[in-house]
Amino acid sequence: MRLWHEEIIPLLPKNQLLGQHRECCALRGNGWKKKHKTVDYVFSYSPYHLFMYHLLVMEEMEKRGYNVSVEWKDKKINFIDTPGYMDYAGEEATGLMMGDNALIVVNAKEGIEAGTERAWREAVSKQKIPTIFFINKMDVENANFDAVYTSIRDKFGKSVIPFEVPIIENGVVVGSVNILRRKAWYYNDRNTAKEVPSALIGEVERYYNEIAEAIAMTDDELMEKFFSGETFDEHELAKGLRIGVRSGDI
Repeated sequence: MRLWHEEIIPLLPKNQLLGQHRECCALRGNGWKKKHKTVDYVFSYSPYHLFMYHLLVMEEMEKRGYNVSVEWKDKKINFIDTPGYMDYAGEEATGLMMGDNALIVVNAKEGIEAGTERAWREAVSKQKIPTIFFINKMDVENANFDAVYTSIRDKFGKSVIPFEVPIIENGVVVGSVNILRRKAWYYNDRNTAKEVPSALIGEVERYYNEIAEAIAMTDDELMEKFFSGETFDEHELAKGLRIGVRSGDI
């Protein structure tokens, strides 16, 4: 189906409506003005025309119960959610073509699966976009954050570095530690930073050193400071992370 048929948007079946959303996302992102066998006609219109049409598509999606965006600190972040099953490999590839970043969800019990490896290849090797692993289902029996993180790092390399680790009490996740800030936040008091639990201090320091080493590799000045034994300040951490994430080194 071609774009611009505004009058039939409310009549579209789910798959076609979501397809319109995917096409609009791709065209509004890195796909604008790139040759495409089915949508080249779009480029005879202004980008504003595409934007207004996309708003209509998203309005219809919201009417049908889809949450197409999340606002965070006055910024709007759009998520394109695609299943990791092989049957949906095409949708996954399309979603990654549209996105500026990728988030790969890994089960804390099952660990790396075939879909994990496929998503990594598509996001990092082919699309070369910044990628995040998110380890979920930490509350299930036999979940093991450390084991899953280690397997991800062993499989995909030292560019994989943790930025948050869970705080678990009696088998329940009650908060997390931000590695860069070396502070803990608990779900029952989200606005107050607390000291890292004693049981996690060694682990957090180890992860922080991994981050610092990766950041040092992004810039000559940072490397010199790192090997001199100096600590990075907040500005230097942000600088190194920005360079490393964009280049794929982190």
